[in-house]
Amino acid sequence: MPGFQGAHTVLDSANLKTSFIQAYNGAVSSGWANQLVFTQPSDRAVEDYLIPGGAPEMAEWRGARNVNGMKFFPMVVQNKPYDATLNIKVADMRRDRTGLIQMQIQEMAAKAATFVDNLVIDLVNNVSSYTGYDGEYLLDTDHDEWSTNQTNALTATEIPSANVTTATAPTATELSNVINETVGYMHGYRDSQGSPVNGNARSFTVIVSTAPLYNAAAGALGLAFLANGVSNPIFSNPQQGMLNGYKFNLVLEPRLTSATDKVIIARNDTSFKPFLLQDEYGIELGVLGEGSDHAYLKDEWLFSASCSRAVAPLNWKAIARVTLS
Repeated sequence: MPGFQGAHTVLDSANLKTSFIQAYNGAVSSGWANQLVFTQPSDRAVEDYLIPGGAPEMAEWRGARNVNGMKFFPMVVQNKPYDATLNIKVADMRRDRTGLIQMQIQEMAAKAATFVDNLVIDLVNNVSSYTGYDGEYLLDTDHDEWSTNQTNALTATEIPSANVTTATAPTATELSNVINETVGYMHGYRDSQGSPVNGNARSFTVIVSTAPLYNAAAGALGLAFLANGVSNPIFSNPQQGMLNGYKFNLVLEPRLTSATDKVIIARNDTSFKPFLLQDEYGIELGVLGEGSDHAYLKDEWLFSASCSRAVAPLNWKAIARVTLS
């Protein structure tokens, strides 16, 4: 079965794949989650990990080496298959004079390119279904790899500025204080050796789910001066960043659920990311098109994109969620 002459080009399997690949490559950098995942290649259905604890610090020599045994935390991650398939009627391909079929292929490619965002959001929305290397949820109140519980599910107890006038619609001034205080709180997280781990943190992703939160966060990060002319301590100048070189990337993610009063702040400048992306194989394309039995029997083509991967909690110390009240 030959390709079909549309308004712009011949629609055949090779042409559809080319349209997909070009759109995919153009959209893959637009996903925000890529900055927050550590990508690990996989060649098995299930991978077993031993996540190392904190590295030892230098200490004064007192006649012998300061030997610290390495501490490991086991973690198991299972890959899952994913697929998106578009059925294209032969008659529609023949009649298409506007390029709409190619547009749909390109939209499908853009969604595939940012699919990691979906997986990260699914984990956050169902955080109590996933445990990390320390046996706790990614966002939890009792991370205990050191000698005391540490929390990254924060409230006004840990972040007093989170007590705002209206939890679902804070002001830019209120959210500036919340973000600033949360970053300071995250600097206190300690590893299994008891060492602070975020001392060199300078770049963060701020994620909110609603327009009121986004409006406040945009002001909190983008205004040089807040209410009554007060200087904004976290003003994120595109050229310079804020005081001491801190920078923020703001994300509006409406797929977050039960988050109308929550702000997520994650480090994007560490190699030990908040999330693990386990990749058995990336996006692969398949077409049952011209010359296929399916096209002959069903009078339609099938165009599919598939992958096998998983997203799992990794470094809880690189992320925090603040609930406003």
